[in-house]
Amino acid sequence: MESENKNISSDSWSERMLKVVQWCNSYDLPGSPKAVCKAFVIDGKQVGILLPDVIEQLKKYPDVFHMVTNSNNQVEKICLASQLKTYEERTEKVNKVLEEFRDQNLFPVALKGWRHENYFVRTSFQEQPLMEMERAATSLFGTIQYGVHINGYCVDPDKGMCMWLARRSQTKQTYPGMLDNVAAGGLPAAGVKIKDCMLNECLEEACIPESIAKKAIPAGTISYCFVNERGISPEVEFVYDLQLPLEFQPQVGDGEVSNFYFYTIQEVKEKLVSGDFKPNSALVTLNFIIRKGLIHPDSEPYYQSFMEGMHRIMKF
Repeated sequence: MESENKNISSDSWSERMLKVVQWCNSYDLPGSPKAVCKAFVIDGKQVGILLPDVIEQLKKYPDVFHMVTNSNNQVEKICLASQLKTYEERTEKVNKVLEEFRDQNLFPVALKGWRHENYFVRTSFQEQPLMEMERAATSLFGTIQYGVHINGYCVDPDKGMCMWLARRSQTKQTYPGMLDNVAAGGLPAAGVKIKDCMLNECLEEACIPESIAKKAIPAGTISYCFVNERGISPEVEFVYDLQLPLEFQPQVGDGEVSNFYFYTIQEVKEKLVSGDFKPNSALVTLNFIIRKGLIHPDSEPYYQSFMEGMHRIMKF
């Protein structure tokens, strides 16, 4: 992307941060496969985005997926078969197809992370889900994934605002060994409330007891859509800010985290652009720093681009 300000040094913090924001929104950048993607539709409602290589495999299952073509016999969109009318039927039939993909070693980058955990498939968060799908496969269908991220921070009398960051375990299916928020997790199809998910992740990942975690303050959402080797990932994260007591130290809980680090905001800023930070979690952290007034529009030339990149409209 051409620089918005040619006077900015190519290695300035602002420009390096912009690259992270752009990565998280790579589906909308020039050169992305957006132009050749097709809508995935259930009961007349678009719920996802499909890449051509996925479409080719779905053509083998005409009893589950219906290809809607134009006069030139080109696929315009892919609809779940109309005879699959119930939530349960849709979930069962689609997940059988996905299990075949996994067993045939198709799309191994995405499906090697098979978790036996389902996500809802729906047009937007407030709408009723139309089915559920194995979490690892959602990027193949470009369905919106929802999660919860927690910014753990405190105000040190000498260092000022500081944050606790986690180092992801090397055994994680995605982004192993990278820096992350103090706790985070996806919203499963089990129907867990957002706050309960936040409390669970705090306890399980960072051993933050409910007596502390319940003080977390909801701070809105961030949204973005990226393309990588797993597929297309439109994501929405519900963000919480949790001020931790100065004497409290997060501890490794369920093994999804290997270490925790206590950093000043200046150190956090450098970590954000180091290539060592899980990109979507970097957006959550950038959002926190902006909301706390710790970077300013007069000093950051890409400030507005940061804001736009954290709030993509996530409706089909």
